[in-house]
Amino acid sequence: MGIFSKKEDNNKKEKNKKKEEGEEAEKLFEDGSRLMKLKQYEAAIKEFKNSLKLNSENFNVLYNIGLCYFNLEEHKEAIDYFDHVIKLKEENELKSSAYYYKGISYLKKDKNEKKNEKTILKALDCFNNGLEANPKDVEGLYMKGCMENELKGIKEATESFDKVLELDPKFENYYECELFAQIKEEKGPVKEESKELKVDKKVKEYKTKVGLKVNKMSELIIANFLFDNDLKFQYKPLATWSKDNFEPLFFLPKFDVYLEHFEEEDENMKKKVEVYRNYNKSIIFTTPKDEEDLLNVLKVKLKDYVSDIVKKRSLIGK
Repeated sequence: MGIFSKKEDNNKKEKNKKKEEGEEAEKLFEDGSRLMKLKQYEAAIKEFKNSLKLNSENFNVLYNIGLCYFNLEEHKEAIDYFDHVIKLKEENELKSSAYYYKGISYLKKDKNEKKNEKTILKALDCFNNGLEANPKDVEGLYMKGCMENELKGIKEATESFDKVLELDPKFENYYECELFAQIKEEKGPVKEESKELKVDKKVKEYKTKVGLKVNKMSELIIANFLFDNDLKFQYKPLATWSKDNFEPLFFLPKFDVYLEHFEEEDENMKKKVEVYRNYNKSIIFTTPKDEEDLLNVLKVKLKDYVSDIVKKRSLIGK
């Protein structure tokens, strides 16, 4: 075999090796993505990191690892991976989203302390950078306004909130900012759309304080209540203990308790409650009659779990 033949053979082997590594990296990414959808975040991270060993600059993998750490409330690690995405990715929605979650991570990282000006400025910088990548990111614009309001930049916050309501007049005040509520009220009720338009409209999604997207206002209120009271939760977790295609709404892993909200008190509600009882699972639930005062109902129904967290915080001096 001549010198050129050996070089050609080596080049061919190298190409085949890279192809195989690429295919393996893609398979690991798909496996990690599936585990992520099932909310098995720690297992997903392992698959994603194995994929990175074969392709260290895959921004989709880096972004998903950041999201997994975010959902596990390991915010320092989440910030590190979102930084990797930001360095690699061009200006687009994914980069904007990485900035958004990085900003929320700063706020959540200090959630057990009074947020200082330095933390708020870091978060604001993230939301501003995210908007440069995607100027139509209404959630980033809303959080930008909330941070400006916290820093007493009322004029800047008002301008941001005006833009939010121009883009989405029905935008929900999930950060519970008083200024935003006042501006929204000042603008008056939003004109209802015709039934024909509503049929084609995409299902509304609400973003909770932790960045999680939920489908209903009741779910938003519950998720934010759990977050505010430091009750770690999973949203629509996989019920591995059930033989049927069963999907709980919320799960509090620390207490092994499930939390449901039923839109109607009907036969479906009775059947779902029965499933929990048949498998000896603890369930707390709310119904339509609770919706007028859902926050106070949650305070009553979850008071033992909230008290437990407060008691343990006092024991460690927090």
